[in-house]
Amino acid sequence: MRTTKEVRLCWEYRLAVDTAQHAVSTGWMADTPATRAIMEEMIGNIGGLTALSRWWTEERERPAG
Repeated sequence: MRTTKEVRLCWEYRLAVDTAQHAVSTGWMADTPATRAIMEEMIGNIGGLTALSRWWTEERERPAG
């Protein structure tokens, strides 16, 4: 069975030290060089939002079709 690889970008952030934590993620996207470039741009933007954040990528394989 053929599979396709998908990725998504996830991040958590706080607006200030004593505020609630928020979590955000993109939808699952096909893992392509273009997708990775978009994610790198998003990571650059996340870093500019606040120092109180962390990000990571998740990957999964799905049956093709």
